Amino acid sequence: MLRMDRLLVSEQDSRAASTALAELVVRLTNGGCASVQGDEPPIQKDIRRADRDNTINIYISDEYEDVLQDGVWQQFFTECPEPLTREERKEWIAKNIGVALGSDAFFPFGDNIERAHKSGVEYIAQAGGSIRDDHVIDTCDKYNIAMAFTGVRLFHH
Repeated sequence: MLRMDRLLVSEQDSRAASTALAELVVRLTNGGCASVQGDEPPIQKDIRRADRDNTINIYISDEYEDVLQDGVWQQFFTECPEPLTREERKEWIAKNIGVALGSDAFFPFGDNIERAHKSGVEYIAQAGGSIRDDHVIDTCDKYNIAMAFTGVRLFHH
């Protein structure tokens, strides 16, 4: 498992997401920015995995401009990819099925689940114990997301 901020994802899920991003970036990069040669995405090789994954997450979101601004994209990409259209983002997200999400703390708000749903999350394991667990459960039910409370909290302030 990989630790990304407070989220855990499997190596297999991380590789699948990277491969899907590579396909999109290669397909979408054109003359507006430099074109990509071969099957390699234009992501910098020497950035930390969490930074790479967060860059991918922002790139496919409505906030893509945050990572494509001049002076910023150079930190994450070797070449500037074109923004995805809304349809292309939906197509990419639709490929993410069976995604599992785990937290070493608890999800305090339903909006955490709303965001997870947008990334194709179907399974959640979390410590539980929030005073808003009922709202989080209702939000999981809304999207048919299976959630298990582990009862083990590893995140301490």
